[in-house]
Amino acid sequence: MKETLQIIGPISQMPDKNFEAFNKVALHYSKLGYHVIEPHALAVGLALSKEDATPVTEKEIISECIRSILTKVDKVVMLEGIELSNGAPIELLICATYGIPIIEAYTNKPLYVGANISVTYVDGGMVSWGLDPDNLSAQ
Repeated sequence: MKETLQIIGPISQMPDKNFEAFNKVALHYSKLGYHVIEPHALAVGLALSKEDATPVTEKEIISECIRSILTKVDKVVMLEGIELSNGAPIELLICATYGIPIIEAYTNKPLYVGANISVTYVDGGMVSWGLDPDNLSAQ
């Protein structure tokens, strides 16, 4: 059975919603034999499932991404620039809490498995995030 991974990274603050970066990573891991879940595709699925014509909100997309991480994935691939993301810090916290492995895009370097992380917010935006270096573990 194929392993399933989900890509996380900045979308809303990026030009063209960072579509190209997500697609490149999705294609890369698909070619390696993974089943890849990509947030833009989740957003399209949400839009198609709505009974009315209201646009899908960022909150709805983040909720769907979190649901997917908790129920479908074996690991998460992190793109650069998560400090620009509204959803990725939340997804990282969930992965850390539930021991879902996180790897760096392309390098496959394990970032942590169940490590404690801290996120600092100021005026509604993420300023920094960090891993507890005493609680890092390799896959």
